[in-house]
Amino acid sequence: MREECETVRQFTTRAIGLAGLMCLTLLVLAAPTLAFAAEDEAAKKEAPWLAEALAAESTMQSGLFRVEATELIESKGHEIGQATLTFGYLDVDGRPKEAKARLFVRRDMLESGEKMPLAFSAHYEFQPSAGASRCRKGWAALTPHLNPELPLGNSFNLDLALLEWARRLPFIDRTHLLIEGGSAGGYMALAMAAEMFPVAATVADAPVLNWSYNLAYFDRNLALARGDIKANDPMSLLKAPVPFLAVVVQLAAPLEELFGKELWAIAYRDLSPIHYFERITCPVSLALSTADVLVPMPQLSTSHFTPPDAGTFPDGFEMRLEVLASAPGTTRPFLKILPEELYALYVHKVPEDTPEIDPAATVAGKQKKAEYPPVDRPYDVTKQWSITIFDEGKPTPKSSHLRYSFDQNADSFKAHYQKSVLSPGQLTLTKLERLMERFIGNLSDAPPLRPDSDSPKPVHRLNYPTLERLDVVTGVLDYADLGEEFANRLRELYGTVKDNLKVWGAELDMSRLRNLHGQLREQAGSVPGS
Repeated sequence: MREECETVRQFTTRAIGLAGLMCLTLLVLAAPTLAFAAEDEAAKKEAPWLAEALAAESTMQSGLFRVEATELIESKGHEIGQATLTFGYLDVDGRPKEAKARLFVRRDMLESGEKMPLAFSAHYEFQPSAGASRCRKGWAALTPHLNPELPLGNSFNLDLALLEWARRLPFIDRTHLLIEGGSAGGYMALAMAAEMFPVAATVADAPVLNWSYNLAYFDRNLALARGDIKANDPMSLLKAPVPFLAVVVQLAAPLEELFGKELWAIAYRDLSPIHYFERITCPVSLALSTADVLVPMPQLSTSHFTPPDAGTFPDGFEMRLEVLASAPGTTRPFLKILPEELYALYVHKVPEDTPEIDPAATVAGKQKKAEYPPVDRPYDVTKQWSITIFDEGKPTPKSSHLRYSFDQNADSFKAHYQKSVLSPGQLTLTKLERLMERFIGNLSDAPPLRPDSDSPKPVHRLNYPTLERLDVVTGVLDYADLGEEFANRLRELYGTVKDNLKVWGAELDMSRLRNLHGQLREQAGSVPGS
């Protein structure tokens, strides 16, 4: 179905949503899905079976989550319920804050007693149609709802707390978690995969891999992308020389307020997947276009990038990695950092007769589409990373994440890892040491927040301490319970972690760890807000 595909319109909607100021354009671009929601509103029915399941004390342990409403969004075939939630988390300053989310569940799966694999939308929101389609395929689906936060800021903390809550739900299969997202959501999918454990698979479309480069690219080309357009509203900016980029570059300033204007600082490297990719141990399907003007190709591969012809973009427009990236550890593309034995690379040549994206037609809902079926991205089960480069030729000013209007997805990849058993190798020393840092509440690479202020401090990127510790212990026990090979690997790796991280004793005693898990579950109800 069309809503299953990462269409140009969905990519564009995500990109414009980056700035958090683009409501008008979002309304225009998301018109079809909003119409779906409006139709649901007219015939809305409650889903008491879902409300009852979420009202159980065991699912709402912390008291930080409350159900605002449930409704039946699909009754033909499988009944699918949607719950709208309000939940609490800690922001980048460590202060309590609230956000909203939506959970989609199939009634027959819930009432069968079988645990459901979970598909999580990172940073950006699943519309009800997308949530329902995942439920039809056997997933429960979870998404932030009306998220106004920045991807390097509070949205990280928001997603972390939301995922931890979902992993406390008794009907969720914690060993089959899919994290997916596009653009800033693609970055967030990789960021969450680096923190959470275990994760079955991650899908990242057009993810920012190098924030130092991407923000320098925004800063360098801000005025050139806007041209003479003075207004900040999206409809005006979409008439700019580089329209989609003119909208998205507004993301740079608020992010730089959080982590400083020195884009060569180590902070932007440490916030990027190029720095922490070793903590991402699950299978990953990643896709990027050679013509992307929002997340340019050079941060993934310089050999697959051809600079645009002179005169195509405004004079002085710059996309080259070697010119824009200057922070230590940020000057090489991801494919030169990621060990070759870890990835399979696929280059998909987009047919030249595919309709090109036109901003005006996209906004008007009149964008012509490719006549061929959606491209289902290939993957290799023997490699951790399956990376697809869509060869669309050179970037053009009218490109967004794509130059051409075609559909693509990772459906086969998702279906495979929905049912496959985790690999013992998903737990590594690097991953376990990160889990231990989360448990003790001290992340070794937390960059300074507002470094230009009088009193900079490390950014807070954790949940409430009891819930953070509970999630870590739950994850390693879930892993150990998969079999003797898993349990033995956990013990062996724990014996090699740094001494300051061995807070569960000099040697790992599984019975003591299970007792600790029980204690943390009891303590979860006393978290502030419960």
